[in-house]
Amino acid sequence: MLSLENQFKKILVQDKKFQIALEIAKKSSSGKIWLVGGNVYKRLLNLKWNQNLQVGDFDFVVEYLKNPLPKLSGWTISKNSYGNSRLFKKGVKIDLIPLSNVRILKELNWK
Repeated sequence: MLSLENQFKKILVQDKKFQIALEIAKKSSSGKIWLVGGNVYKRLLNLKWNQNLQVGDFDFVVEYLKNPLPKLSGWTISKNSYGNSRLFKKGVKIDLIPLSNVRILKELNWK
């Protein structure tokens, strides 16, 4: 039986929306990228305890966000309630959170 981590990775590899979101995150940033938020914890709860929680948008913390964002054909770009870039196209919603704008890190004066 696969470990929880490997089950999680397998689900992400098979998820076409995740693959699209990750590609956009890569085009829009440089450095490391981390998937965070509900897409992580809901999938883990679904795997671990056979829940049926629906995942929604993709939240990525990115080491460096490109400014300006590259031209992304067909994508609508706006800001979320935290002032971070939100991209949307055909049922795929992505929030890109620069590492420098992670709230807890800002509160701790992390640099």
